[in-house]
Amino acid sequence: METIPASPPAPATPSVPSAAKPATRKSRWWLESNRVGRFAKKHALIACLLAVASLAGRAALLPFIPIPEPGIQDEFSYLLAADTFASGRLTNPTHPLWAHFETIHEIMRPSYQSKYPPAQGLALALGQAVFGHPWFGVWLSVAAMTAAIYWACAGWLPSRWALLAGVIALLKVGMLTYWSNSYWGGAVAAGAGALVIGAVPRLRRAPSFGNALILAAGLAVLANSRPLEGALLGLGAMGVLLYYRVSLRRLWAPLALVLIPAGAWMLYYNYRVTGNPLDTPYASHYRQYDIGTPFIWDGKARPQPPVQNAHIREVHRWEYESRAVESTAIMRLVNLRLLSQLYLGIPLSIGAICVLPFIRWWRLRTGPLLAMSLPMVLSLLTLVWVSPHYAAPAAAAYYIVGVVVLRRIFHVWPMVTQCVVVFILLHAMWQYRDPATQWLYDKRDFIAARRSVLQKLEQVPGKKVVFVEYAPGHDVNQEWIYNRADIDRSGTIWAHEMGPEKNQELIKYYPDRQFWRLVAFGKGRVELTRLGAGVE
Repeated sequence: METIPASPPAPATPSVPSAAKPATRKSRWWLESNRVGRFAKKHALIACLLAVASLAGRAALLPFIPIPEPGIQDEFSYLLAADTFASGRLTNPTHPLWAHFETIHEIMRPSYQSKYPPAQGLALALGQAVFGHPWFGVWLSVAAMTAAIYWACAGWLPSRWALLAGVIALLKVGMLTYWSNSYWGGAVAAGAGALVIGAVPRLRRAPSFGNALILAAGLAVLANSRPLEGALLGLGAMGVLLYYRVSLRRLWAPLALVLIPAGAWMLYYNYRVTGNPLDTPYASHYRQYDIGTPFIWDGKARPQPPVQNAHIREVHRWEYESRAVESTAIMRLVNLRLLSQLYLGIPLSIGAICVLPFIRWWRLRTGPLLAMSLPMVLSLLTLVWVSPHYAAPAAAAYYIVGVVVLRRIFHVWPMVTQCVVVFILLHAMWQYRDPATQWLYDKRDFIAARRSVLQKLEQVPGKKVVFVEYAPGHDVNQEWIYNRADIDRSGTIWAHEMGPEKNQELIKYYPDRQFWRLVAFGKGRVELTRLGAGVE
């Protein structure tokens, strides 16, 4: 019998390289974990949590950082608007003796109202009407802004990185800056700008009625908060949509549904305040008081308008003369430092300057973001005075760009990225103690002096009129003449010292009030005395 040879052994199966079956790599940092990835996709939940964190965080700090007292001239102007709106009026009638009550950033004729657009005043009025104090309007608007900034970031960035951007925004501007600790911050404009910025990528991917409504709402609020910067951002947004051939047939209806009523309301508001639908309160104030324009290229002074009060003339003359200092290259750098420190922080700003030139933005999906926001940012360089809240409409864009820079650094130096992020978060929590981001002017002495005077006046029963006299060398940024919307019903009325004859007008007009005199020397030094009956 023939023996069948055994079959040769099968060749050994070559081992599969480790690259073919990659092992699960341990996460290099927390943002890469699967749990964070799953959580980061819950955009609506995260937006709500960030808003609640802003509200709860600032409320928890009230025992240590109480409700702020106003000190900057702009704050008193916004508070006048809030008091007016909370009283159910759009403006107030001109007082018969209005010359005694003229002050900075307010108009007395043809009606008595703030010169600023109404959005910030409406937010403060909400807090005053619902909670009894205008600061709660700031509190709510900052929380809404925080959620809106995250929503915008989620439209441009991957979910994980949008979560990081939202946390940075919460800690940078959501609790501790002057936006939440004063009455002239940029939360309203920043939230509106975030709606515009976040709507663009969503409309680019899939035009929808809802996102178009959000875009229109953001544009409407910007028109009533930061009109110039908002117009530039809006034009940039529409330009990006047109460039990517987004069908306007699906956008015009929701845009018209919001913008036409908003425009009609703005015309009516102008008419009630200035008597002319096309004349804004800001423009009316400029014609009545200002000498120069806010633009750096227009340095020529125009003849000073006739103003009855010598102190008001001095303040506006000082503003014009100080523009020579504010327009220098050094002041431009100081302004850039304030902007970078408030929004991104110094480490991330330095990283952006170093990394941005090497990023091919036109190949990134965030490239259109620069195209739509840069014109607005560059327009700030044309202004003589620049405060961080001037750039608020593009706040969301700063955080998106900053996180894009972090992503690029992370691909090369992950450990460096983690260190930068930790430093940003720690610095954000410490920035309340930094005067460059909290106080743009040193107003603490003035606030303390004003508090002391008000406490002394409240200890004396009865209604009062306080004549204010400014001593030579007084700081023009420390203004005492600010009144409520209804001057005659105010417990304490502040009036200019205008000489015996003019003073007698007020004394006869208010026969049932006490009369006091306050001499302001500056740096918080004042002298308060009570005047006898019929004194001059």
